[in-house]
Amino acid sequence: MSRRRNPSPGADPGLEWVRWLYVEYGYTVHQRCLRRLGSVPEADDALHDVFTRVLRHRASFHGERPLAWLIRISDRVCYDRWRRRGAEERPIDQSLYERVASGQDVDDVERAILIAQLAAGSSPPVREVGVLYYVEDMTQEEIASVLHCSRKSVRTRLAAFNRWVKKRISPSPGGVS
Repeated sequence: MSRRRNPSPGADPGLEWVRWLYVEYGYTVHQRCLRRLGSVPEADDALHDVFTRVLRHRASFHGERPLAWLIRISDRVCYDRWRRRGAEERPIDQSLYERVASGQDVDDVERAILIAQLAAGSSPPVREVGVLYYVEDMTQEEIASVLHCSRKSVRTRLAAFNRWVKKRISPSPGGVS
């Protein structure tokens, strides 16, 4: 598969460059959003949001790899959507929780949904680290690099995430909360 030549963004990346980004990387960005959000309509909306941000902030592109820049933007868009979803705590899907707890295989979307349910109500920085670690299978070093923070901060947030999840799944009179 040969890629079309990247029209250099130059000093002021124009609409032609944004169009090129969409044609070249739109599918990849959409698939990443789909993996993170779990539904096609939500991934479609997220893709739209990503390219709206690209249009709005295209001058912030500083010659890095275009796909890396788009992935960073798409991650933020997905996290914003997760944050809005998690603004209200939702009940945990008991059957999904039991399948995961018993070691049964679940697909990536189901695992992401469970992590989102467990993380609901935690602070955004803590939730973000938990999602990157447990859903995206990133190492602590990779998370620190993506979030531009120290590994110690990642470790602290991951510990807070684990405490939050433990609190959510601790036995309550009606089972998992």
